[in-house]
Amino acid sequence: IDAFATADTTSVSQTPQDTTGVQLNLGDFEFSDFEIKYEDAVSGMLADLDLGKLSLRMQETNLERMLFDVAETRIQNTQVVYCQTKPLPPSTDTTKVPLPILNIRDLVLDQVNFEYDAAPQGIQAQGEIASLETQIPLIDLQANVITVDQFLLNNSAIALDLKTIENEDSSTEVKANTSESIWPPFTIAVDHIGLTNTKIEYTLDGAKPSSGRFNPNAIALSDLNLDLEAVSLKAQRLDAVLNTLYFNEISGITLEQLTLNLSVSDTQLGVNDLAFQLNQNALEGSLKLDYSSLNTLIEKPGNARLNLNLPSVVLDLNTLFQITPELRSNEYLATLSQRLLRGRLNLSGKLDAIDVAPTRFNWGRQTSLAVQGSIYNASAPENLAFNLPVYSVTSTKTDIEKFVASDSLGVQFPKNIQLKGSLKGTTSRAITKSTLTTTDGIVTLDGRANFGDNLDFEGKVNASE
Repeated sequence: IDAFATADTTSVSQTPQDTTGVQLNLGDFEFSDFEIKYEDAVSGMLADLDLGKLSLRMQETNLERMLFDVAETRIQNTQVVYCQTKPLPPSTDTTKVPLPILNIRDLVLDQVNFEYDAAPQGIQAQGEIASLETQIPLIDLQANVITVDQFLLNNSAIALDLKTIENEDSSTEVKANTSESIWPPFTIAVDHIGLTNTKIEYTLDGAKPSSGRFNPNAIALSDLNLDLEAVSLKAQRLDAVLNTLYFNEISGITLEQLTLNLSVSDTQLGVNDLAFQLNQNALEGSLKLDYSSLNTLIEKPGNARLNLNLPSVVLDLNTLFQITPELRSNEYLATLSQRLLRGRLNLSGKLDAIDVAPTRFNWGRQTSLAVQGSIYNASAPENLAFNLPVYSVTSTKTDIEKFVASDSLGVQFPKNIQLKGSLKGTTSRAITKSTLTTTDGIVTLDGRANFGDNLDFEGKVNASE
């Protein structure tokens, strides 16, 4: 048979092996009006998805590169619930899974509500997303690069409730390793973040927000509006431009304006074009802080160099009463809160040796305080000290009697009063050379005072008409 067989001259071409990644053309998906519910009593997990409508259009899927390019995603009229009632067991899978690369060209959420409850971690959150739209060209978790064109959230509400969970071994003390960089290993660029008419509530350990008193453990913000752009985190540097931020807090605190340009590096923090108004408090100016590194700033803040320039400052002590209402019973603070404090402030130097440029604050038209000098150990308030070679207090009988009634002391205050001189000391003692000039005469002081349970003064006092 072999002798009669014709030789096979047909050449068989070998198809080269495809070394490219597995690419899937997933195309478009449309889902509407269905519910998926998963419950696992053993692990304590409950998940419930009540989907109104989902539109998904995929651009590219490459499983070898773990690339998922989403052209468009739209979710409408949807409820999502996730509950975890038992601690998740530690994972024993040591298989390394490549991190994904995501491109989300357009994501829209319309009337989406969610509930998240992780009791073992003490985290509970819920939200009503009326409108959310974002474009995220790149989330590369392999190279730690994230790029966001815009993130817009409108007319929505988010609530976060945290509970303190005691560790099983509470005796173990964890110390921060200041030798490691605190900068995250990410490169992030966000063109624009916008929030409009949004509500955010945060509570800790069952605290309840209430009107009339600010509680940092129970914050309820309403009418939150934010316009943030040019956010960049790269190579140990953070930059951002805050165009608008305002909100109402249930306690009565209202942030009416906050705008600034922020830049933070590993050696410098800068705040420029600052404009801030909280209730009737307001300030404008700039801030620069120089330090050897952020880690050093945290560990030894006193070595940082400060340059603070606030040409316009307005202070309203009534805001302080909203934070600590008990202070309202202090008659001196209550009187001081009847008027706004207006002035300017310019500070420079190390935080442990701050130079105070000529500074003046006015309380009304006839009472003022002016100082110039240095403040020491500002980073350690228990060791605070000051040296004011120049200070001046000017007031009138009318203003002084708002604080101290003359008939209660059996004296009559002069019509006009000015106290000026030098002052040096700490929070417990002081040395002064001062002159009190009034319409009734002049008094000179040269001595020292101790501040304790009783006020003690030792020195020379001379009076003349």
